Amino acid sequence: AQAYWTASLAITHRQSAYLRQCQTHLEDFLAQTQAHSGSHHTDNHEDLVGEVEPEIDIVTAAEHLRYAASSLAKITGKGEGGDVEDVLGVVFEK
Repeated sequence: AQAYWTASLAITHRQSAYLRQCQTHLEDFLAQTQAHSGSHHTDNHEDLVGEVEPEIDIVTAAEHLRYAASSLAKITGKGEGGDVEDVLGVVFEK
């Protein structure tokens, strides 16, 4: 009976590790995108008026999402490759 519970706990531990990885990648994505969206640079040139919004590195942001989705796919067994690419395709369309 002990071997059954040990195997069960190992699966739970692995899933927990993948969830922590997913959370870390999502937090990295949010930190990168929120840091840029909340900060504006005021242009000091007299001939230009207004604020200039800094560019977000969409490639790095997409990689954070890709790694988060990959971590979830390792738990569910779904989404390895095709589904992740579909999601990123929608992200890059906009």
